[in-house]
Amino acid sequence: MMDPLTIGVGLALWLAFRKQGESQFGVLTPEREEVYKNALEHLKDPMRLMELAKEFQTTGLKAQAATLNKRAQWRARTDEQREAHEAIFEKAMNSTNVQAILHVAQAFESMTATVKALRLRDRAKTLLKEQAERAAKAAQQPNGTAKVDIPKNTDSKVSKEVSE
Repeated sequence: MMDPLTIGVGLALWLAFRKQGESQFGVLTPEREEVYKNALEHLKDPMRLMELAKEFQTTGLKAQAATLNKRAQWRARTDEQREAHEAIFEKAMNSTNVQAILHVAQAFESMTATVKALRLRDRAKTLLKEQAERAAKAAQQPNGTAKVDIPKNTDSKVSKEVSE
């Protein structure tokens, strides 16, 4: 069941959007942008999100309408889908494969799960930082100087030319 706060916020957003009218077709005015951002962040009801997406579509804001539809789909997930998404998220958070983590973050972001995507990207940054620190530590010799490997020249022609 929906709580009264969600219904009130959704109704207020919808009414504010309706008052905008169609005088500025296809223009994301500051008021429309505020309605859009608030709906993405606070509106939990998938039906209200779809209604708002239709309004954005009719006013020529196709990109925002598509994002609102994706958010509505995200909010309307079944319990099985939620569990599957949570399992994927947890597996990615426990992974040490930075590329895989970033790939999962991109997938969550495409589903408008931006908070989960942000957390995954933060995890990837932390892993990259740890890997860089380990590599720098491994490259250090006991006396504090950096270890540099100089390849040996095994080409006999070059060694003959140098000796001449």
